[in-house]
Amino acid sequence: MHYPKKLLLFLGLLSALLSLSCQKTVPESVQISFGTPIVSSELKLFRTHMLNYGEMVLERAEGNLEDSTSFTFVLNKSTFATVSINETNFPVFLEPGYDLRLELNDNKIRYSGQGAKVNNYLAMTNTLVEQFFQSNGEFWRLDLSSFEQLASNLQAELTQFHQAYTDTTSLSLPLQDLLQSRNELISLDLSQQYLVINQFVGARRDSLPESIKQTIASVPLEAQYLDLHLPVYARVLDLYLRGEMQSFPIEEDEPEKVDALQATFPRLSHELIRKKDLDPALQDYFWAKNIDHWLGLQSLSPTIDSLYQEYKRAYPNSPYGDELALYYQDWQRLLAGRPAPEVVGLDLHGDTVKLSDLKGKLVYMDVWASWCRPCLAEFPYYESLQAEFREEEAIEFLFVSIDQDRGDWEKAVRSKAPSRGLHINDLKKSEDYAGIISIYNMWGISQRLIIDQAGNIVDTKAPPPSLAKTKEILKSLL
Repeated sequence: MHYPKKLLLFLGLLSALLSLSCQKTVPESVQISFGTPIVSSELKLFRTHMLNYGEMVLERAEGNLEDSTSFTFVLNKSTFATVSINETNFPVFLEPGYDLRLELNDNKIRYSGQGAKVNNYLAMTNTLVEQFFQSNGEFWRLDLSSFEQLASNLQAELTQFHQAYTDTTSLSLPLQDLLQSRNELISLDLSQQYLVINQFVGARRDSLPESIKQTIASVPLEAQYLDLHLPVYARVLDLYLRGEMQSFPIEEDEPEKVDALQATFPRLSHELIRKKDLDPALQDYFWAKNIDHWLGLQSLSPTIDSLYQEYKRAYPNSPYGDELALYYQDWQRLLAGRPAPEVVGLDLHGDTVKLSDLKGKLVYMDVWASWCRPCLAEFPYYESLQAEFREEEAIEFLFVSIDQDRGDWEKAVRSKAPSRGLHINDLKKSEDYAGIISIYNMWGISQRLIIDQAGNIVDTKAPPPSLAKTKEILKSLL
């Protein structure tokens, strides 16, 4: 599971060679046309925002697209992007002056015209990786040795494909090196996902197997990939940051001491980032990403606000500044005392239930899913917590499931969930309702919230039922 050798061999040459293709700063038009009609289509061409994986849309079209449909737009430097057709995504690489013709048959994409060679490479690589995940969808369940062999097999397949393609198709040396490095990042991304799911990332370094230490250390810190908007690199850097600079062992058992320690983590992460000898573009990225990360985990706090104000002064022209500002501002609406955004779901009878229906009661809301192990692990503690409020009618325990399969949710409610309380299945996303995860800026579950009798937010990061202080907090609010 150690990939640094070949990857690092490329980087010295890549830095010089990429400058040949990436320093094209004179704006030129790029045209993408479609060689086959696309029926009932929603078509987008977008770059990935490296901070939050958002879509930076270059062009968009809807409806039945004829074979005469084309996009023409100005591009001033090379970039990776994504062609999305009816929510199926295909990677694409663009340079100023490209004139690509796209054909889609049986959900497989092929290109002709200027820029076709590199993009057919990406299309074929995409198919290879999709087939790998279809065959190995639950790779995280493997033991470490078996997974290392699987990851090695994927790397070997990608390397073999790369060699065969470049032997028969003329690509510039800079593009060959870039594509090979992208393949190695795909393998590294797979390994990082395995480590995160199996809780190796964030563990004490001295307790890790040597192969895992090597994988964590093998992440290339190259600003070129940021500038190219390479999506897989955003994921690799995200997990690298979490493992290397945002994970701190907690050896305290007392909840109050744990809370105090966790409040220091954003600043500790920041100091670790500042001590790194990084390219200025990477220093900017990690600083912004650190704020983005802790906002998602801890919401807006004085420490995070201080870091954000420092960041704005240090990087007034950052490419991440506008997006981070929007995210920061969005958290303002979720501060304590603000009106709680509406939550809507269907109960076990299929009737619509809204959070606003419970106005007048103190609401302790648990966001969960049938597949979420940490969520289910908290459920047994509700028996003692709810017993404290058995005679209290002014409190409601609201359980909001985000299960996509209603049958899975109903089965879990009947067999695993607390019997007391109001259970609803969050409505599916629509134009009118974004879903509780999006509305409350949640990065994941399990998560609990407290809403007061007036329908205002008390806490969007409320403690779980397993902590004794939860009972005391709820009592203080009645």
